[in-house]
Amino acid sequence: MKLPPEVESRVRSWVIHQDQDIIVLNKPPGIPVQGSEDSIATLLSALTYGNDDLPHIVHRLDKNTSGILLLARSPDVAKRLSEAFRCQKIFKMYWAITIGKPPNKKGTIRATLSSKQNPEREGTVLIQKDGKPGGLISSTSYHLLETFGAADVDAPTISLLALQPHTGRTHQLRVHCASVLETPIVGDFKYGSGYPPGLQTLIEDVNQMEGLCLHAQEMCLHHPVTQVPLRIRATLPLHMAKLFNAVGWSKKQQENKKAWLPELTVQPLSHKKRAPKKPAPVTPKILLPNSPKSAKKHKSPNPKATTPKDFKTTQKKGKLK
Repeated sequence: MKLPPEVESRVRSWVIHQDQDIIVLNKPPGIPVQGSEDSIATLLSALTYGNDDLPHIVHRLDKNTSGILLLARSPDVAKRLSEAFRCQKIFKMYWAITIGKPPNKKGTIRATLSSKQNPEREGTVLIQKDGKPGGLISSTSYHLLETFGAADVDAPTISLLALQPHTGRTHQLRVHCASVLETPIVGDFKYGSGYPPGLQTLIEDVNQMEGLCLHAQEMCLHHPVTQVPLRIRATLPLHMAKLFNAVGWSKKQQENKKAWLPELTVQPLSHKKRAPKKPAPVTPKILLPNSPKSAKKHKSPNPKATTPKDFKTTQKKGKLK
C-alpha cells in the first residue's frame, strides 16, 4: 500500500542505520510494532528503498517503549537475525528512569512471571509465587547509573537504570522494576503511578508529558552478512530528554560518556547448522569500564569475541533539548 508522502517522510526520519541487509529504527513511543492499523507493520512500505520485498520484523518493543528496532531486508537475513536473538548473541540495553532507588547498585533479577494476565488489573502480568506450575522464567541485569533527589526539592527521588534483559517476557522490564526492585518506571500507569505530582517541581509541563520512560538505547551485534561488529545507539525521546535536562543528567552524560556504557562482549553469529548443545549455566552481568573487575582480566569464552572498542557506533547527530 502506497503511503502519503508526509507519512513516508516521517517514517524514514526514524531510520538511524541502513544498509543492503538491515534497517534500524529509533521507534517513537506510542506506536505499536504489530497488531493495529497504525503499527510499524503497516508502515514498512516506506522502508523498501528500491527492494521488491517489505522489510521483516525480527523482534518487538512494547507500544509505549521507544528506541532501537531492528528490521531485516530479506527472508534469509531475517532467519539469521531471529536465530541470533534466540541464541542471545545480540546485546540489548535499555535506559529506564524510575521512581525511587534500588537497594543495590547492580545485580541480576531472576523471577518467574505468571503465564496468565493479572485478573485484578487488565493487561498486566504478575510475579508468580514459588512452587506454582506454568510460570515463565525471566532474567534481567541492572546497573544504577544516576540518582537525583535533594532535601530542598519537594520531588520524589528518581534513578536512571541500565537494564539488560536476558529473556524476552511480556512487560518483563516493567515488572522487574516495579515488583522486584520496587522502583516503578516513570510514566508507567500499569505497574506504577505514572507521573507522580512531585515531578511538577522538576518539569513545569509534567501534566502534558506522555510516554513511558523506558528506552531501548543500545544494541550490539555482528552484521548478519558481513560479520562487521555494529554498536548502534538511539537518542532519547522528547519526554525522557526533558527529565534528563531537568536533573542535569544530559550534562553528565556528555562529560563522562564512558562511565555510562557497560562492557560488552558479543560473539560472532554463526550460520552453519550445528548439533544443538546444552548451554552451561551463566550468570549474566552488566559491567562498567570503571568497574573493579577490569575488562583486561575478563576472559571471554570465545577468544575471537569482539570488545566494545571495535564496534562502529551509529547515532543521529544532535543534542538533547
